Amino acid sequence: MFELAIEPASDRYDADDDRWRDQVVGLYGDLRRDAGGLRAEGVPGAGEKGGIATTIVELATSGALTAAVDALRTWLGRDRSRKVRLTWSAGARRESLTVQGDCDEETFRAIAAAASSHFGEQGGARA
Repeated sequence: MFELAIEPASDRYDADDDRWRDQVVGLYGDLRRDAGGLRAEGVPGAGEKGGIATTIVELATSGALTAAVDALRTWLGRDRSRKVRLTWSAGARRESLTVQGDCDEETFRAIAAAASSHFGEQGGARA
């Protein structure tokens, strides 16, 4: 399983704005439907204070990676003020990338390379 942490943000909306929350819920729904499992990490328990939960997309195949990248591109393309910080493990290293607005194929190359290595594919996954 290749795991990709996603942190959506906006230059237009505050994190607690209901309009922004609706947009993020839409992104998570698209990712869940198209790419596979989602889970939240760092969620505080009942009555506890805590940080913001990180959402993890669980990608079981290179096809799921392609679907996730397509969903992210579509979501980002709808509003140029949107951005997403993506974080993943590449061997012993933790890597991250922030994408905003209209993303091209080259933008996701690092993720595709890491996922391809994880899945053991020759030639890489399409990003």
